[in-house]
Amino acid sequence: MEADVERPLREYQKGSREMQAMSTIQGNLAAVAKELDTAQKRVERIKGGKAAPNKVADATAGAESVRREWESQAPYVFEQLQALDENRINHLRDVLTQLQTHEVDQVERNRVSAESCLNVLLNVDTAEEISTFVARTSSEAPTMQQPPIRSRQTSGNLLSTPTPSRAQDDRASEISATSEGNLRSGSASGPPGM
Repeated sequence: MEADVERPLREYQKGSREMQAMSTIQGNLAAVAKELDTAQKRVERIKGGKAAPNKVADATAGAESVRREWESQAPYVFEQLQALDENRINHLRDVLTQLQTHEVDQVERNRVSAESCLNVLLNVDTAEEISTFVARTSSEAPTMQQPPIRSRQTSGNLLSTPTPSRAQDDRASEISATSEGNLRSGSASGPPGM
């Protein structure tokens, strides 16, 4: 954006020879216009007063000379001003076209991104998401296998911890189920792993 839009706009006046020369041309034209205005006022003042006919003729000739200078320079300057304005407007059109091209590209990129996001949101199935979450967390959860508990030998049998045969329930863990079993059976062993 900076290279395609901002910099060309800022540097147009510096890079254009016509723009740089225009201040001089405008100054010269303004000086001729002021000189013409002064000469015309002088002629009117002399004609209104009691001046010698030769002074009136000199003032009129001077005013006519300045008017001819204005008429010869002004069309050339105005033509240059018009050409400069056309170039400036064309340059501005090109830069603004570049800006709009960037804007359209950005809108297209945003549209694609927003469309993708909207599709994802519209395709969300809550029941499926919950099932997937449960399956994923169940498969990632570490399985808790207890080492066999060594207990005292009673009546010739070695007691060991039974392996749970039912699926793990969220309400009771394997550890609490075996602890309850040990308490019910009256085992004198300590907690697992001790």
